[in-house]
Amino acid sequence: MEPLPQTDEILDRLAAGESLRAICGPVLEAAVRRRVIADEPAGFASQYARARSIGIDALAESTLAIASDKTQDPNSRRVQVDTIKWFASKLRPDKYGDRTVISGDQNAPISVTVAYEDRPAKLGIVVSPKLLPAPLDNSDD
Repeated sequence: MEPLPQTDEILDRLAAGESLRAICGPVLEAAVRRRVIADEPAGFASQYARARSIGIDALAESTLAIASDKTQDPNSRRVQVDTIKWFASKLRPDKYGDRTVISGDQNAPISVTVAYEDRPAKLGIVVSPKLLPAPLDNSDD
């Protein structure tokens, strides 16, 4: 593969939050994506991924400037901010996506203790014995 022109500039602009298409145009964009897939030159894919991740953070941070820009219509600002939030949530769901898992941390894990009606429950969850499966009969007849 022939070398990409301005590889450092492409990575710098990606890290600033610009899209690859805006930086390169459709023809060079395809060439860059081929290089990422082939990891040519060696290490380019990881550099690209890192620049892209930083760029998404930069784009998310730009919502503060957009939201406080009083020269634009408030509805236009809201649409821009919502679009960036949606885009960031799709590209970095680990950081900007909706949280779908309920969990505690290592120092304070969430625990649930189920108790019978006649015993207190840790979180106040009480299960009627009628709802529990019948105990196993382990007798050797």
